[in-house]
Amino acid sequence: MKKQVLLFIFLVFTLPISSCTTEPIAQTYSMECIKSFQEFAYSRPDLYPQIEIVLPSAPWEIEAKVPLQKIENYQVAGSQVAASRSIDGKREIWLIQTLSPTNESNQQYTNNFLVYQTELQNWETILAEIEDSGLFVDDIFVTSDGSIWGKTVWDITHERTDLEKAPVLSKFNENTRRFEFAKGVLEIPWTLFSYGSFPWPEIVVDNKDVFWIFSENDGIYRYDPISQRTDKQADLLGLDVTEIALSPDGSIYFKVYSEKIYSQESFFRLLDDMLYQFIPETKEIVSLKIPEEPWLIFSGMLIGHDNKLWLGAIGYREPEDNWHLIHPNPENMFVGAGDIYQAPPFIILESSNGILWYRNFLYDERADGTAWYDPQTREGCMFTNIAANIIEDPKQQLWLVADGKLFKYQLAP
Repeated sequence: MKKQVLLFIFLVFTLPISSCTTEPIAQTYSMECIKSFQEFAYSRPDLYPQIEIVLPSAPWEIEAKVPLQKIENYQVAGSQVAASRSIDGKREIWLIQTLSPTNESNQQYTNNFLVYQTELQNWETILAEIEDSGLFVDDIFVTSDGSIWGKTVWDITHERTDLEKAPVLSKFNENTRRFEFAKGVLEIPWTLFSYGSFPWPEIVVDNKDVFWIFSENDGIYRYDPISQRTDKQADLLGLDVTEIALSPDGSIYFKVYSEKIYSQESFFRLLDDMLYQFIPETKEIVSLKIPEEPWLIFSGMLIGHDNKLWLGAIGYREPEDNWHLIHPNPENMFVGAGDIYQAPPFIILESSNGILWYRNFLYDERADGTAWYDPQTREGCMFTNIAANIIEDPKQQLWLVADGKLFKYQLAP
């Protein structure tokens, strides 16, 4: 089941999305709502809704239309914001576009990037392919000097007999406007590949511009772009890391995959030996003790400014190992746990004003949407029925893409 889910998300996550509508719900946060956060996160969706796209309303504003690109043998499956940066005193918003081959072609799935220059209101297309290798960039990272780095991926539906191993990171060359493989970075062998699974590692960059690479069933590696050196820090033998989150204190939390969640006695429950904390200073890996009360499996991990570890929309853990369940009725959800119509919302980010942002994506447009949640008031709502990624730029402005339009939202100082 894991392999099927991973392959499905890889191919269709950024497809155009729409969903159902209801009357707006009044909230303390100044944004019109389609439904409450509780309905968005914890209720079964309507199986037969009236499909109508609801775009973000004020204080969200349309900044620009995303250019429609015609690429031979490809169609643009969808666009999402990926990162922002300031370079030479100017802001850029990077969008990632999923390109799927047309039926008559034998091309591979790949990506492109669209870069929006806010001051010039200009668009630039950046190829995601790395050095004409057939490999391409998926996740991107921005270091403190404004450099863009990319995580290497490839189309897992096409066999690569010519590929022995691949560097896991590349860097954007400002002069050639292309991605180039990073020097001295970890390389993973093609032999890690198995159909339907992702062989590439999870990566995060810390506030010192050091990359931490979690390689499946291998180890944790540290890559320093200055020295261009990769060093192994710890073993991960037997562990398949699926999610990681960087803490303000420098430690890194990670979740590993366990087939036990599909067993009858622990169906889609959070289990012991699924959550860990890695402490870079001591190279120690600590297993987190799971609460005795049953917790549902979650989607997305995030550590807030107060060091609380948020597990999707299920609940959070305080640094003192105090767990707080915010899901209102987890017992009822276990009855049909794992049903595609109960997919847990994914936590995207904590904005600088302390608000948490979530998205939910289902392939049949029955529970799609994006929502906010205020941990202080425990209120929130779904404000668009399009599943959109959200980023915040250095000027406290939020960005998202919905229905082919780039939206912005200026937060209060």
